[in-house]
Amino acid sequence: MKRIILVIIICCTVFSAFAQSDKKNLIGTHFSFGTDAYSFPGTVGGAGYDAKYYYSAGIDYSRMLSRRWELCAGFQYTRSNMTILPNLGFIDGTPSDFNLQLTTIPVQMKFHFGKYFFINGGFLFNIIAKSSEEVLPPPYVRPTHNLNLLLGCELGVGYEYVFSSGITLSLKPYVTWNGIENVNDGDSFLKFLQKEGNIPYARYLQVGASLGIGYKF
Repeated sequence: MKRIILVIIICCTVFSAFAQSDKKNLIGTHFSFGTDAYSFPGTVGGAGYDAKYYYSAGIDYSRMLSRRWELCAGFQYTRSNMTILPNLGFIDGTPSDFNLQLTTIPVQMKFHFGKYFFINGGFLFNIIAKSSEEVLPPPYVRPTHNLNLLLGCELGVGYEYVFSSGITLSLKPYVTWNGIENVNDGDSFLKFLQKEGNIPYARYLQVGASLGIGYKF
């Protein structure tokens, strides 16, 4: 057992020596865009959501833990643009613009393979979320209301190139998923449905690509 532990310690030391010990940290920024889907599962006769596009921007920080593994965190803002297609049985049927805004702290792990490629995945902690509807009047929905987001997750595969100066460029297609609860404190129609148990939560799915630039030091 002692020999096994000694071998593990030696291997970790060797891996650390080849992990560019002088450039373990990375700080940078990214811009993401793509398509998304927003829905209330299990709802009969509810409004439809025609998702058009979303975009995100954020600040990134990561640290190499070994030759292959990297711990990543940061801060991200996302805005999604949709159109509500209301149920004609409740209102006049006029579509309305719907904006969903998220502020997120991602905590993920990245695994590097080959010379330039990586796989990353982890959790999304959504600390602020709000939405706004442009047209629909009370009591159906309120002009703005807060949302409570459940824990999200993300999975992506990407390409990363590091210049000798430490400048890093990356491109990453990815998929994210979030569960969302409506916690509006007003007497909105959506909250009434929640009280009746017809809308437990919404599902928010994103498929997109992220462009990143950073600096390793």
